[in-house]
Amino acid sequence: HAVEGLTESLAGEVAEHGIRVSILEPGYFDTDFLREGSLALAGTELAAYPGVHTMIAAHQAMPGTQLGDPAKAAEAIVAVATRADGPLRQQLGSDSSGMAGDRAAALAAEVDAGRELAKSTDRAR
Repeated sequence: HAVEGLTESLAGEVAEHGIRVSILEPGYFDTDFLREGSLALAGTELAAYPGVHTMIAAHQAMPGTQLGDPAKAAEAIVAVATRADGPLRQQLGSDSSGMAGDRAAALAAEVDAGRELAKSTDRAR
């Protein structure tokens, strides 16, 4: 999230100079990244972080099942980079698009849930 915020700020600062900035949000692509030996893990699992262990196990079981085609992703990246009207955000892969949609829906629900409290802080007119 920190890199996203930095990129959003950078996009606002450099737009007046004709510089475009895009956040590429890749899903899972069938590369060697998750294959055996590509990741060094600590020898000890800490009980304080069970969610991390679950996530690591899920990723270790993933090789060969990823939806994304790396060659198509490379073509999409070039297409985004060469567009005059490129987006601030571009998802790559249907899984990434789905996750982005879920985040947007969660944010919309949070905004709706907090609307009354937000209004309550307005000055009376």
